[in-house]
Amino acid sequence: MILNFTFLLPSKLSNRSPGISSGKLDQVDDSFNYVAVLVSIIVGLGLTRVLGQLSETIQVQNRPRTYWVHTLWMIGLFINLMLSWWVFYRWKSAPQWNFFLFIWVTIAPTLLYLASGVLCPGELESTGAKDWREYYYANRRGFFFSFVAIWPLDIIDTLLKGKQHVIEQGPL
Repeated sequence: MILNFTFLLPSKLSNRSPGISSGKLDQVDDSFNYVAVLVSIIVGLGLTRVLGQLSETIQVQNRPRTYWVHTLWMIGLFINLMLSWWVFYRWKSAPQWNFFLFIWVTIAPTLLYLASGVLCPGELESTGAKDWREYYYANRRGFFFSFVAIWPLDIIDTLLKGKQHVIEQGPL
């Protein structure tokens, strides 16, 4: 039996190589998509840590007692990771991508990933803490440092998108 997958191919194949665009609009889209893959991976890794830790929290049988503040921060971090990925799409219309812009848009997701690494270490036994309350208070400085560093970056990010974008955000 021979399978025919020609229906998956476009009707007119292009002769250009992947990653090389024929026009300026294509270059912007290709560049954005290229960066979006990395941002999606970083956010996905952070989400994996947070969701894994939340699932450990839900499985209360034979688990150390959870700490409600730690759990609330995990939920907040989950929301921030999702928001970071969602807001990144606004960079799609950037007129030109360069290395500075690439680094700039990956800083916030990277900081969120670091915050998820500090807040969600996996098994409690591997941390040396007797319960999640002790772990939370022992590691809160590292978590808040990486988490709070995002807010000034967000303000600068909003300003970099232009005056019209700032006006569209509404009053403070």
